[in-house]
Amino acid sequence: METNASFSRSFRIKQHTPLLHFHRPDHTYPSNEYEDAHKLPEIQIGATLRATELKPKLDRYLREQAGSELKGKWRQKKQEQSLHYQVRILPEGTVRTTFVDKKNTPMFFANMGDKGSHKVRSFTDQPIRVVFFSLHRDLLDLIALKFGDFLFHHNFGTRQSKGYGSFSSVDYAVPKSITHLKINGSDRVSPEERAKPMFEIVNYYYQRLKSGVNIGRRCVYFDSFLKIYLAKESTYNYSWEKKWLKRPFLPETANFGKPPKFVRAFLGLNDSFTFMAKKCAEANRCRNVPRNKWNYPDRKTKISVSNPNGSISRFKSPILFKPIFNGTNWEVYIHISDIDPKLPKKVFSFEYTGSRQPNDNRLSTPDEPIDLKDLVKRYHEHLGEEFEAFSFNGSLGKVKIINP
Repeated sequence: METNASFSRSFRIKQHTPLLHFHRPDHTYPSNEYEDAHKLPEIQIGATLRATELKPKLDRYLREQAGSELKGKWRQKKQEQSLHYQVRILPEGTVRTTFVDKKNTPMFFANMGDKGSHKVRSFTDQPIRVVFFSLHRDLLDLIALKFGDFLFHHNFGTRQSKGYGSFSSVDYAVPKSITHLKINGSDRVSPEERAKPMFEIVNYYYQRLKSGVNIGRRCVYFDSFLKIYLAKESTYNYSWEKKWLKRPFLPETANFGKPPKFVRAFLGLNDSFTFMAKKCAEANRCRNVPRNKWNYPDRKTKISVSNPNGSISRFKSPILFKPIFNGTNWEVYIHISDIDPKLPKKVFSFEYTGSRQPNDNRLSTPDEPIDLKDLVKRYHEHLGEEFEAFSFNGSLGKVKIINP
């Protein structure tokens, strides 16, 4: 933190990964014209971290840190959740802003958000100044004490749980007690380019934990660790839902084992699953895939997921990746939050497109949340101190797991 006037506090922060957000154009375009750059509207130059996103998150974080007496003292009139301060965000250098595409932005969801908006990514390798103003000096003192820690536990914009929109205070000392992935980096490429392999590794790590990895062309196959964990732990009297989802194209003699539950929802709720067609699967099948996994639909099948009463749609993952580039390597810190209390005991329906619809198309989540911290701990024991990550283009190199 820098020196401040009596009623302000100023910080310099550093951006580590691109920020993804939505930009509403003056005119909308059909989705098939999305990648025609000459038809896109002009981007708001210099768009960066927005005070409209930072302040509500910081308000919530500060309310958790302060006593009830101070929380009431700092609230703005008629805005119970808003604390009485203002914030300005001032980039000290050029902010490079471009439209998102699948080539420059790994783990990009093309169908997220307002369809009248275009997805934009912005990045600066220069410091950004964040200035807080308030008549409450004790509130400013709390901000000065907690702002660095707040940034370390939060990302911003779209796909923030997977590491996009990562910022840190330039003088913040990262706690040494946080588990993280150590990934080789490079200072010889542009900041935007050096983040790509890191994001691919994060994607591999998370896929292997949640849904499993099957890269046929590279003959890389690993079962979901979540599935392995549920099968081994006697605490859980249910299995994950994948075999239940594949019922329309499984033999009638298939053994389902423990009763299925929609447990993957606890690691982030998507709105659909897709299974490739049998012909495509056979052409790309890896020899490492067990024979009992050779069941695919005759046609590509999409399974849409919805909550019948409409109270639940998407939920972000409770596992947040915080990438920090230290000048040589990436250190990707892993923050685990509680599973949303709305998710247990919820019934979801599954609608099939491309295959016949099963008679019973509803499945509930488990009655109680799983122990995420134990799941990740066991996952790391399973991977060992070092593991090799892969993408469709081949090996991404070795990754170390640092468990303090």
